[in-house]
Amino acid sequence: MEEGYGISKALPPEKLVDFREGEAKPGDPTGDLAYNAEMRWETVSDKGYLTPVGSFFVRNHAPTPTIDTASWALRVEGPGVERSLELTYEDLSDMPRVSVVRALECAGNGRAFFEEVQGRQADGTPWRLGAVGVAEWNGVPLREVLERARLKKSARDVMLESLDAVRMGRPLPVEKAIEDDTLLAFGMNGELLTLIMDSLCARSSRAGPPWLASSGSDASTSPRRRSLPRGTRTSTCSRAGSLARGESP
Repeated sequence: MEEGYGISKALPPEKLVDFREGEAKPGDPTGDLAYNAEMRWETVSDKGYLTPVGSFFVRNHAPTPTIDTASWALRVEGPGVERSLELTYEDLSDMPRVSVVRALECAGNGRAFFEEVQGRQADGTPWRLGAVGVAEWNGVPLREVLERARLKKSARDVMLESLDAVRMGRPLPVEKAIEDDTLLAFGMNGELLTLIMDSLCARSSRAGPPWLASSGSDASTSPRRRSLPRGTRTSTCSRAGSLARGESP
């Protein structure tokens, strides 16, 4: 395990299909530490509508960083907002929260069937049907944070950037970012959101910074690729971290 990184979710084979290969690939800067594991449907058939945290699929592009909530901060900046904003974990914890029940699904769910049904292998993790789950998410609406930064009418997208080794970023249309069910999530199924779950979009028993939870999207799954017309960028970074940059029309 690399220094400064920690993975804290167990992947019991009776609950999850672990896609790690057990060895690092040549040229892969993340080694074999990126967790990707799908839920076994047969283990949740009698668990009710919500997917248990221990059975929720895992989707990471890189090892999950160990982050100190005392020094972590969320920064919102770029030409798409009238003023830069920095909020600590405590600041976010003090903001009003809401709860929503939403499904979270990796865009690659079912990828294995390209080869099995069509005879064409698709790049990426060979998910079958277990890269999806339903949970009750509790957190701060992203809209509340953007309003504090005075989101401009000219803003088109919000770019979320991770703190993992590959600095994963995903654009979110402003229209989706300000919807009621787009949250910076602290809770999952009545519990404090843990460090690694799927990778937003990942989260055991250690608390970490909030993840983005939104119906049909998540910071670690891959949304449909589209051109980015430039907008506001948000990033989660330590106080010593570099600022994210963005543009707007």
